[in-house]
Amino acid sequence: MLSKKDVIEASKRIRDFITPTPLTYSPLLSELTGKEVYCKWDNKLRTGSFKERGALNTLLQLSKSEKKKGVCAASAGNHALAVSYYAGKLDIPCTLIMPRTAPVVKVRRSIEHGAEVILSGDTFHEAQAHVQELSKNRSLPIIHAFDDPRVIAGQGTSALEVLEEKEDFDCFIVPIGGGGYISGTGLALNGKIPLYGVRSEWAVNAQLKEVADPKRMLMPSSIADGIAVKTRGMLTEKLIKKLVDKTFIASETHIANAVITLLELERTLVEGAGSASLVPLLTGELPKKIKKVCIFICGSNIDVSSLSRLISRDLGLRNRLVTFKVSVPDRPGSLAKIATVLAENGASIIETIHDRVYCDLPGNTNISFLVEVRDERHAKKIKERLESRSIKAELRSSRG
Repeated sequence: MLSKKDVIEASKRIRDFITPTPLTYSPLLSELTGKEVYCKWDNKLRTGSFKERGALNTLLQLSKSEKKKGVCAASAGNHALAVSYYAGKLDIPCTLIMPRTAPVVKVRRSIEHGAEVILSGDTFHEAQAHVQELSKNRSLPIIHAFDDPRVIAGQGTSALEVLEEKEDFDCFIVPIGGGGYISGTGLALNGKIPLYGVRSEWAVNAQLKEVADPKRMLMPSSIADGIAVKTRGMLTEKLIKKLVDKTFIASETHIANAVITLLELERTLVEGAGSASLVPLLTGELPKKIKKVCIFICGSNIDVSSLSRLISRDLGLRNRLVTFKVSVPDRPGSLAKIATVLAENGASIIETIHDRVYCDLPGNTNISFLVEVRDERHAKKIKERLESRSIKAELRSSRG
């Protein structure tokens, strides 16, 4: 049975390759949440996530014949990056099965590390089924993303690093996907500090088969792809039941908010799964008795396009992005005059859309201006300025 001793051995095994990641106090997150918040920055590892720990610990324990023949793995991304990077460092051939929905940045980097990448299925669960077949056909050992004692022990080394610096926490908060990270953390803590987990609402719904409904034409996606796992492993399931004190459920909206909060307050780009541990703090779900918290920030591999959408959405929700729709004569100079009014009043134009088909008056064109403003009050002031110049403007925002 796995124990803290296995985590300690893993720590000794990987120390020549992996430097301890930072543990820092966050005054801004503490001020925002009313707790004393420390962040364990496991997104600072070479491939951008904690997955290096377990992957490396497993690869280092392979036999010479296994290393020569090669390995395979299924992953939504971060495990693939970790396995491909260290397999390359150790001269071990590597084949990866990744879901077709895996972020482009993770697929590209895995290939750059020298791995053969096969895209199969829409979820980690479907990719995992494929890798079982590949392993059998090619006689390759599987480096499992989470349900392997060597992987679990390796992931627990992060918590050991925290404990070496500071032990007086009221709880640790760790994201839960397949469960390897939180299982290893629980082994390292050995009951000394309460351990809380965070699962994505997507994963909970998937387990209830709501996501996999065959009647659905389009499968819903998750911005927290790293923890969008339908089922935990047999080993991790047992360890979670034994070692985790409480589990919180994070919605896609709350995870998106966590990503933006870390970007704004910590000036750090973190992916959805890596941000999940912050959610219970932002939603106020932690028990009042919890005062000092260590949250594990475990991944930063997010597509720029996904980040751009999250930023735009957040600006819209805070009425920082609004739309002014005006109907103006369809002749030269009309657009410039409206743009001048917007600029004079501090609005930054993001895009304009002309509509000559469904315009309000013959000979006119409807122009929609997507603009960035300071807040809702600023937007209303601009609307008043437009109308003071006899320009009727319809203001649209996320609040209607």
